[in-house]
Amino acid sequence: MARRRLLRKRKADDPKPSTDSFIDVICNTTGVLIIMLLFAAVFAGARLIGWHKEPEIGEKRIHTFEVRGSSVCFIDRPALMEKANAELQQLKTLSEDERLARLAEVEIRHGPYTLVPGSLLVGALTLTWDGGGGGGTPVEELARPDSEFRRVLDTLDPEKDMLFFVVRVDGWQTFLRAKRIARGRGFQARSEIRENESPITFLLSGGRALLQPSK
Repeated sequence: MARRRLLRKRKADDPKPSTDSFIDVICNTTGVLIIMLLFAAVFAGARLIGWHKEPEIGEKRIHTFEVRGSSVCFIDRPALMEKANAELQQLKTLSEDERLARLAEVEIRHGPYTLVPGSLLVGALTLTWDGGGGGGTPVEELARPDSEFRRVLDTLDPEKDMLFFVVRVDGWQTFLRAKRIARGRGFQARSEIRENESPITFLLSGGRALLQPSK
């Protein structure tokens, strides 16, 4: 009887197996999987960081407009690339610490947009809207021959160029009017609806970007 009580006491005193290590493994594995999914989403085309996708329509050149509220703004990518490349050349001459300091203070503006300097480090141009430097063509002026929208169309060829509209949620009616004018001039026009706060990002490499536009 005493021996049975002693055995029960020993069993009660035995340390119970801990699940802490198992939980740590699960948490670490889950964290790694989440990071891998985020990278996969970026490179596979998920709408996580607002990268701009150019439609693949033969060999036509793509010209991007943003429709925000009651205005249409042309994003002059060659001019933007020229500013960005000038900054990149300067960054290449700096040490890593100097480069980070430079990116913290530099400001590259493009019409109503500000370039996010850190995007240059990953081979991209990320634009955020601040409304300074002009807000594009108001909807009531779209059809005027002297409007920015019409002047841009006058420099393009419907046989060689097409239009891509990044349409903010508050700009749908304005987009429909701009699209009607563009198609009346013979241009193909594609679009993608974005939330107002979503930035626009172009790839510096010239490769195709990551979002499939709507038809």
